[in-house]
Amino acid sequence: MVAHLDISDRRYAAAAAAILRRYDNFEAEANITTAVRDFLILTGLANSDEIIEENPPTDASRRAVDLTALDTFIEFKRRIGSVAGFNPDPANVQQLDDYLELSKADGKGVRTGILTDGKYWLLRWPDAGPVRTAPPYGFTLDAADKWLPLYEWLRDSALLALESIPADRDNAERYLGPGSPAYQRDIATLSARYAAAAEHETVKVKRRLWQNLLTAALGEIAGAAAEMDDLFIRHTYLSLVIGMAVQASFGIDIRQVAETDPLDLLQGRRFRDATGLSGIIESDFFAWPGEVGGEALIRTLARRVARFDWPNAPPDIAAILYETVIPPEERRTLGEYYTPAWLARTMVRELIADPLNQRALDPACGSGTFIAEAVSHFLNAADRTSLEPKERLDRLRSAVTGIDVHPVAVHLARAAWALAARPAIEAAGQAGYDASGSVPVYLGDALQLRFRAGDLFAGQQVTIPVDNVANLELAFPISLVDRADTFDSLMSQVAADIERGDDPLLALDDYGIADAPDSRSADAPDSRSADALDSRSNERQMLADTIATLQRLHDEGRNHIWAYYTRNLVRPVALSRTKVDVVIGNPPWLNYRNTASILRDELENQSKNLYGIWQGGRYATHQDVAGLFFARSVDLYLKDGGVIGMVLPHSALQSGQYAKWRTGEWQEATGRGRNRVPGRTLAVDFGHQPAWDLERLEPNTFFPVASCVVFAERVGEKAPGTALAGAVEQWQGPAGSDTVKRVRSGITDTSTSGDSPYAGYARQGASIVPRCLFFVNEIENTAIVQAGQTITVNPRRGSQDKAPWRDLDLTAIT
Repeated sequence: MVAHLDISDRRYAAAAAAILRRYDNFEAEANITTAVRDFLILTGLANSDEIIEENPPTDASRRAVDLTALDTFIEFKRRIGSVAGFNPDPANVQQLDDYLELSKADGKGVRTGILTDGKYWLLRWPDAGPVRTAPPYGFTLDAADKWLPLYEWLRDSALLALESIPADRDNAERYLGPGSPAYQRDIATLSARYAAAAEHETVKVKRRLWQNLLTAALGEIAGAAAEMDDLFIRHTYLSLVIGMAVQASFGIDIRQVAETDPLDLLQGRRFRDATGLSGIIESDFFAWPGEVGGEALIRTLARRVARFDWPNAPPDIAAILYETVIPPEERRTLGEYYTPAWLARTMVRELIADPLNQRALDPACGSGTFIAEAVSHFLNAADRTSLEPKERLDRLRSAVTGIDVHPVAVHLARAAWALAARPAIEAAGQAGYDASGSVPVYLGDALQLRFRAGDLFAGQQVTIPVDNVANLELAFPISLVDRADTFDSLMSQVAADIERGDDPLLALDDYGIADAPDSRSADAPDSRSADALDSRSNERQMLADTIATLQRLHDEGRNHIWAYYTRNLVRPVALSRTKVDVVIGNPPWLNYRNTASILRDELENQSKNLYGIWQGGRYATHQDVAGLFFARSVDLYLKDGGVIGMVLPHSALQSGQYAKWRTGEWQEATGRGRNRVPGRTLAVDFGHQPAWDLERLEPNTFFPVASCVVFAERVGEKAPGTALAGAVEQWQGPAGSDTVKRVRSGITDTSTSGDSPYAGYARQGASIVPRCLFFVNEIENTAIVQAGQTITVNPRRGSQDKAPWRDLDLTAIT
């Protein structure tokens, strides 16, 4: 689409004709250069001050690129190849590639390159690989009236000259997705940078922790090391883009920041100063390019991302970017399915009846769909009140919280929270209030499988073991960890100060973690405040020791991540100490056998012994994590009288593997066999609200299998539970439309059907390996006994069983 050009203006075709005339006449390269320069200026692809002729690729180079427009090198030849047609000479291609590599190595930025003779146009970039001439890697101008396709090719693939590109799904895919040459260029650059730095300790630590968390989120991942490296690189690209997009959405000039301090786009100090928000832009798993010399890539990417109209992007833009970069088939392989916005919106409105006074948690927040809807729901309610901007924002931070163990999903959800909350954040700033604080979305294990509360929270401190470093721990005072906003903001600033080489102890002063006053001073508290004095003193000393350890790890090249990792790791345990009113979300749909091996035993143990919902027997291979996640979320995070609603596989309504879970009474048991003793019972009321049966929606493709939504109210440990049985609301019609009908329908409990009469004779039914589709052909059996013929059999001949078996006479009948 061309918005600013009058395509009927004949000057554009005339400018293209001038380029082709110089090609046809075999004119000098300088003449072709002039014609192309005129075309770029006339069409507005570049201003005259954005074009440089005879521009050296480096300051020390004696050679020069024929023309540089924006970030693009254009090298001209009378003929790009000696053979007729689009056949570039390898020597000419190599010359352009050398210029691009020199510029990148000299820190001038990662540029795009074009090799052209006026008719044939070839796109290149560093590490572009073999020459490809098919669109979008090449373009042929074979007639003057093809000026518009040339303009669009230069605009979209080579120069990226647009401004204020609408930040929607189509444009994200077009300019930032895998089909974009610019994306391929950036991925190739990132890959080369990673290959050169993979053995750096800081990169290894981040890569290892990233895969550990990804495995916990998605189960055992079968990809080879090279495939996982590739995914890590693409997750890095995605996180860089999302971080820049969020900063641009809040009015940060990311182009200017990239030129003056590119690393700040990864660390977020300027963003925190402008918005007060911490916990969105900070040094985490994906900031490694800034630690291994990737500044040129950051500048190039920022210039490209800045061309979008981020302030007017849809609220789910982060999820859109993820779905753009990670293709559907790969998301299916990884088991990543996110809740459609229409379903999340309906669930939020159904469950959160009083958004200003209820606290909601999504313990598996994924891309942040429920988070964004809950924030919008809160703000819509707040708009009908006289809440001051600061109180509105402070209450919002407490009202909507998320957790996820997927390292990229947390980026998406934080962006979703911040973008949905932007009206409240900006209003607080405009009113002169200090809007500083963290975004309450945390990277953590909501199931608390890796660390029990007692493992982390012991005495008056939280202790975090440093992965892969023997006998090294980081300690934090519980009194501070429980002040979530202060703790998160403080640790974000500490991490940024360490990264920049500033004194991180100054952050303790900024957040009021001061030394206790001398007992002889006038400011010393009396004996009644002795506990407060001890607490403050302990906080300061413990944090100072921990910061010293973080600094040492950083100096030894082993950190760049621990301040981020630890403050997130403790949050699920801290949240379980203060229950919420509403738990909402879409838990992982993982079969137990596909979960990470290091977690599988604990998952099974909790399902069997902590809640007694493990069905076993013929259902053992069908057991999945979703039911346990539901029960665990009730147990850890939901207060008595609180409500929960989660999207679950349709089998939760009726299949045998959920039979014990559907009772609504989940009983702990200790011991084994005859020594097994029942313990605490956790009970819920599944009759609080009818479940939603989504199996009849069309098309039912938003999840891998048919789904449902199940609601419950926590009734406590002593009250009886109410089973999930009786009627459900069956949704019928087009998914997401206003014409969907909700029809009351009964649940058919398939787990109550009788066993086979042969069930007692076998532990396992017939198994055919490999499991595939078999066709059976019927053939005549010549050994069939004829009618009236009698044979004698002994059904247990050869058996060691001492039972008195008798021969049986069987007579075949017709």
